[in-house]
Amino acid sequence: MQENQKISVYEYLNDRKLFIGNFYLTGWSNPSVAKADFQAHDLIGVLDNYTFKGGIYTNIKASDLIIQIFEQANISD
Repeated sequence: MQENQKISVYEYLNDRKLFIGNFYLTGWSNPSVAKADFQAHDLIGVLDNYTFKGGIYTNIKASDLIIQIFEQANISD
């Protein structure tokens, strides 16, 4: 495992597999042989640690700016 590795989280409810979301590892530990603890954040957490080197913008759609931010942060989700 490595930091910022994507993990997909699912839950079983009434014998149905439900997708909870994608998260990115921030840390983990193995308190025992049979137990692992994971810490993770979502994409907003990934962006929180990223400095966007943007510019001056006029008449740009927010969606286009978000695409630029994600591309510079190397996020493809």
